[in-house]
Amino acid sequence: MLECVDDSVFFSVLIGSFSVAEIAPNLQAFTLALSACAKIYETIDRVPKIDIYSEDGERPKEVAGNVEFRNISFIYPSRPEVQVLNNVSLMVPHGKTTALVGASGSGKSTIVALTERWYDPLEGQVLLDGRDLRDLNLRWLRNQISLVSQEPTLFNATIFENVCHGLIGSQWENASEEEKRELVRRACITANADNFIQSLPDKYDTVVGERAVLLSGGQKQRIAIARAVVSDPKILLLDEATSALDSQAEGIVQDALDKASKNRTTIVIAHRLSTIRNADNIVVMAKGKVIEQGTHAQLLGMDGAYKKFVEAQALATKTIEQHAELEEKDGVESAEQSIDDRDDYVPNLNRIKSGRSVASQELERQDAQRGKARSYSIWQCIGRVFYLQKDMWLVLSLAWIACVVGGGVYPAQAIVFAYLVDTFSLTGQALQNRANFWSLMYVIIAISIDIGSSLLRFLRVSHI
Repeated sequence: MLECVDDSVFFSVLIGSFSVAEIAPNLQAFTLALSACAKIYETIDRVPKIDIYSEDGERPKEVAGNVEFRNISFIYPSRPEVQVLNNVSLMVPHGKTTALVGASGSGKSTIVALTERWYDPLEGQVLLDGRDLRDLNLRWLRNQISLVSQEPTLFNATIFENVCHGLIGSQWENASEEEKRELVRRACITANADNFIQSLPDKYDTVVGERAVLLSGGQKQRIAIARAVVSDPKILLLDEATSALDSQAEGIVQDALDKASKNRTTIVIAHRLSTIRNADNIVVMAKGKVIEQGTHAQLLGMDGAYKKFVEAQALATKTIEQHAELEEKDGVESAEQSIDDRDDYVPNLNRIKSGRSVASQELERQDAQRGKARSYSIWQCIGRVFYLQKDMWLVLSLAWIACVVGGGVYPAQAIVFAYLVDTFSLTGQALQNRANFWSLMYVIIAISIDIGSSLLRFLRVSHI
């Protein structure tokens, strides 16, 4: 009997050792998951200064759309040595179009960021109808503003669903599908998109593909414009909305933008000055300051920076046309040689010495101030997962049970096998009874692993 016990212990240890050895390859992934989990929870627990989920702040019932920048100074946190805006004061009246022009880095896009309140100015105030943006509810504020960027993002869904995303947070968010389709159709007509949508096989139910690969650049831009105006925002922001389009598509999209801007407070950022000729006010910026402003005709009469921009773009256009003519007449080589001989064709390029990333220095400083990061135990991580997914506790519990069953197969098999070997020391009816019993245990183990694996496969296939 003692030999049988020794055999059971031996085989239990042997098979158990193999099972423990199979855990080692997965420990690295488990450790990486725990470290990532701590960073994720730290991010989730962080409450930002500009909190989109905060219910504080005013929600005015009526909005005219007057935007005023009063003595604004701003520095990006990741570049504390660069003054982006320096005592900028600017008035954007309601129902008018204000265009921002200037060299890259002059602060045009920062004006848009402060209007959306992605950042708060270091000094000064951004006012909407005389109210400081910091006193307004952030979610309400952003529902009054729509943005069309140079490279808009469309989701892998139908055209109707993509445009409907513009209704989120508005009074039509929970409207019926018939009402939403009517709003979407009107917005697409305004954006000059209805004609090409009607020519598609599924019309508004056409899937645009991942990152809208099934649409051209102009079509994608017009759908983005429709999404921006479908909720009838009071303020429309256009950040170089036509700069990535060819001349033909630019004309169609620009006409759509003109329609969308009608009777709305519009702030336009443009490098192509031909797209802002009809703006009510053109603001010229340089090095974080407003240096000129007025209509197109007024700025040309000033003989200042704006006129130089216009002349530079006209010269570039003329040079490109000459280059095309030379290619047709004398071939590509002669055209390139002709352009290389022109002293005024080559722009001035300034070299800026770069060093260590300022963002990395700032993160290092913040880490030093924050000190040692909070650590989470395994059970805390598991508990937080269940807490954050309260509505899926049943599914997570089933998955956890299935994993425990699958992981317990080898240890259970080791014990059963050891007892089964011990059975061969018996004789007669006792041998048959014990053999039948432990064989039945093997059947139970097989059924358990089949149930656990089937449950895991079902959860995986059902995307839960």
